[in-house]
Amino acid sequence: MPPPDIPTLPTPPFYTHIPNINNLRLATYSLTTASGATLRPGILFRSAEVAKLDTAGWTAVRDIGVAHVFDLRSLPEVEKGWAGIVGDDVNGKGKGKGEGDFRPGWIQAMEEAGVKRSWTPVFEERDYSPERLVSSDCTKCI
Repeated sequence: MPPPDIPTLPTPPFYTHIPNINNLRLATYSLTTASGATLRPGILFRSAEVAKLDTAGWTAVRDIGVAHVFDLRSLPEVEKGWAGIVGDDVNGKGKGKGEGDFRPGWIQAMEEAGVKRSWTPVFEERDYSPERLVSSDCTKCI
């Protein structure tokens, strides 16, 4: 237990009932404005990679209140898709789990579930994924 003068980190509500999406959580938990007002619950969520969600998964995401996804990933991160995260090539071959490339259907599944997407990258042309940042040649990232 931390000393009393060190605040503990908040534990946001996580949505673990939706398969194939990691770390989906309410991003406004315990946030307040400068005047002290709380932010409306259910207005902002965040998650890890979404490329493995099928239509049922996107429908479940929509059902918790997500109507629009703002994709902050760079172009290289989007192009890598799920295969880049698990270490497979586009044919599902490589050091990963052999699950292949999920890029072709995830946006279509999202649209079928009624969720919109806007690509609004923080860094358009460079790969700032956690894997890239810890690589030995990350000095090229900056």
